[in-house]
Parts: sequence; C-alpha cells; structure tokens
Amino acid sequence: KNENADKLLCIKSESLSDNSRAVIHDDRTGTVHEEFSNFQWWRLFVRGWDKGAFVLQNCHSGKFLCVAQRSMNSGTKAIQYKDQELSYQKWKLESVSMDKNVMKITNYNSGLLLSVQDSAVNNDATVIQIADKDLPFQQWEFIKLSEEINLQKLVKLFKSTGPKHYVDDELSDEDLGTNLSPELLQWYKK
Repeated sequence: KNENADKLLCIKSESLSDNSRAVIHDDRTGTVHEEFSNFQWWRLFVRGWDKGAFVLQNCHSGKFLCVAQRSMNSGTKAIQYKDQELSYQKWKLESVSMDKNVMKITNYNSGLLLSVQDSAVNNDATVIQIADKDLPFQQWEFIKLSEEINLQKLVKLFKSTGPKHYVDDELSDEDLGTNLSPELLQWYKK
C-alpha cells in the first residue's frame, strides 16, 4: 500500500498481458474464495542467486513487476512482464518504519525507487521509477494477508504455474514469501 495515497499497488484494468502498467487503486480485495486471486495481491520472494534481490509476482496474472524496456531512466513506468530472471525484474527492500513494515522498493537494475508519478493520490495513477526523494509517495507498506487468504491464493497461483515452477528444492515459508503455519505449509508441499 502506498503511504502517500493509501492505495494498493496493482495492474491497470486487472490485465493479464505483458507490458500492462502498474498503478495504484483503492482496495478492492473483496470476498475471497478458492477460485479468486486478486489483482492487488503480490507474492514476494527471494531470487536466491542475487543477494538481497526480491521479485514481486502479481497473483492475478502470474507476471512479474519490472521496469519497462529495462530502462535505467528516471520516470520510466513500472509494468508486469513474464519471468525472465533478469535484474530489471528484481527489487531491493529498505525498511523505513519497523512499526508498519513500510519499505522503499529499489529496482535492482537501475537503482531507482518504485514511486507514484507526481505523488498522485487518484485511482489508476501510474507507478514509475525515480531517484530517492525520501517522501511518502516512494514508500510502501507490506500488508500480510490472513493465513486463510494466503492458502487460497497459493492454491489458485500454483494450480496454473505448478508448485515447483520457481523453486526446485523443498519449499519453506521464506520461499513462499508468506508465514504459513507448519500445517498449511505441509499441506501445500503435498
């Protein structure tokens, strides 16, 4: 959730397509059921071979948050694109507030921060990368979904991608980017 706008990071018009732009929007998570995976949910996990590198996968599209055209330029839009395991799809997290899990999200390739363009607060405002100004429109609160939602999200996501698509070894809480209970984690591994 963007600290300035109090809106959630998502993909414009719930698109499933490559190159669809990232925007902010009011919370529309709504009622959760097994067949539903929301366009405002993101799966955060470590990309093991780069220290400190994370990827953000949209749970609705299965695609990864990245910078358009692998650009190093300030003002370039954030988009979603299929997994290419390249640095423009990787992000570093820097804690701003321990109280609320507020982070700065820096693109691993460009060194620029994920930000809302012109510090806008309206729905569908474009998300871009720019230099660090240490202001709230560049800060994002990570909100943990409930364990029930995590489980349903995983069911939906991994029905389409397969549980071993991104991680070859045994899965752990850290790999999944969630804090599932040991019981739910064991259920998932089956």
